[in-house]
Amino acid sequence: MELTVLNNQNMVEYSQELEIILDKAAGIILANHNIGDSDDGRLELTLVFVADEEIKELNAQYRGIDNKTDVLSFPQYVSLAELKAELEDMDSSSGTEDQLRQPVLLGDVVISLETAKEQGEEYGHGFTREVGYLFIHGMLHLLGYDHLAGEDQAYMRQAEETVLNQLSLVR
Repeated sequence: MELTVLNNQNMVEYSQELEIILDKAAGIILANHNIGDSDDGRLELTLVFVADEEIKELNAQYRGIDNKTDVLSFPQYVSLAELKAELEDMDSSSGTEDQLRQPVLLGDVVISLETAKEQGEEYGHGFTREVGYLFIHGMLHLLGYDHLAGEDQAYMRQAEETVLNQLSLVR
């Protein structure tokens, strides 16, 4: 999988190590969901770091909520089943090699690093774990997870904790 990280803010500095952790998180999530070979480069995901002001604008524009938030996800597929079906179609397609190698965009995850820093301090587990959690949360939304209902929320929370533990990003 190819993770593209865009830093569209200058309020909070972060290390290259953070990007490495997030790339590992993406690979773990794909492996945990039996989604292709995370190293084949066929899947693409864009992560954008923004400031509070920009995430507030995006939240208002796309969700109708005129407040800042910590993470937003913009999925390309409605569900994990739809994504897997797309990948299976590509695997069984008789198209040219170039057509079969076209990247599959999972979607975009947008994280406010300002809010992540504040929340990491507030919750007492630090910046790296908070950004890791927000990225995992956002990526799970790209795979169709939701947390509006109690059962869905518990299922998503368990998936988040599993990946955090696999990365040793514990509280």
